[in-house]
Amino acid sequence: IEATATRWQDGRIEVEVRAENRAPRTIAAAQVGIRCDDTWVAELREIPPHGRARTTVGLPMGADCDGYSVALEGARW
Repeated sequence: IEATATRWQDGRIEVEVRAENRAPRTIAAAQVGIRCDDTWVAELREIPPHGRARTTVGLPMGADCDGYSVALEGARW
């Protein structure tokens, strides 16, 4: 799991979350927690065997995300 946060000049923050599936089966869904001053969840779906997926989450205006962490919260095969 990797993530990159981008803060735009208008104050928006977008977090791109990327995941790699090293398993020989499809991951039906994976939930990735994005932790800043609050916690948001990114949902990745249908990650193919030995494949990758990504999604972008827009955080609410005013979110304090100068530092952040990401963690796998759950997954279904």
